[in-house]
Amino acid sequence: MTRATTMARDYGSYCQHRRWLIGRPGHNIPRPMSGLGALEKNAVAGGELSAATEELIALAIAGAVRSNGCIAHRLHYAVEAEASRAEIAGTIGFADLMGGGSALTYGAEAPEELEQSESAARGLHDPEEVDQWQSQNGPRSAPSPL
Repeated sequence: MTRATTMARDYGSYCQHRRWLIGRPGHNIPRPMSGLGALEKNAVAGGELSAATEELIALAIAGAVRSNGCIAHRLHYAVEAEASRAEIAGTIGFADLMGGGSALTYGAEAPEELEQSESAARGLHDPEEVDQWQSQNGPRSAPSPL
């Protein structure tokens, strides 16, 4: 087994598990968690920025502060908000610049996460479905953050 195989992660499952973990404190500390939820709701309610722009900013911050969980979530939401691959790649590259070399190691997983998020958005969840889609439409090259 290669290192790449042992390090592979199912980012859809990872995001779901992280959401579950994040929800758990709400049962023990409901006021702080509801305050955090209200802060997020009000921060995005203004409409000054597009949803894609908000998610790209959040993705850049997640990369710069080296948060795997936040990178996975924000990348998923950026795809949902229809941010382009070029915008996502540029954001990851900029986060690497702002976060220094160590941020690059966190951003390095983003192309694989992006591929899985796009596959899920197309309704492809089984690896065989993804392979079949790619054989019909061509493989998507991973964006280079550099």
